[in-house]
Amino acid sequence: MNLALQFINFAIAWAGSWKIGATFPKLLGVPMIVGYMVAGFACGPYMTGMLRQETLDGKRPYSAASLTNNITLAFIAFSAGSELHFPSLGWAKMQEILWQVLMLGAFMLFAGTLLIFVAEE
Repeated sequence: MNLALQFINFAIAWAGSWKIGATFPKLLGVPMIVGYMVAGFACGPYMTGMLRQETLDGKRPYSAASLTNNITLAFIAFSAGSELHFPSLGWAKMQEILWQVLMLGAFMLFAGTLLIFVAEE
């Protein structure tokens, strides 16, 4: 299935889940996520087949799900970064954040190097 058709199917499913997700709390008194899950199940490859497996495959770099996930994560990161106001944190909090970032980076470097050496043997 070509990329344009994947995105058309994905957009239709997304619009339907948006409407269903907004309606479910009013009608049944359940959270919106339940409506999104029902719409996803109904549009998925195992019920109606509207969204095929290649559309939902996150491992393929140009599938609709993969591109949507990456764009969504970029918007979340941008939103979180735009809310961060450094002067209001103070010097002590900035030191804590810096320390956590440095320790996490050092741990990842150490663990990654260790895993590489273990995998080679």
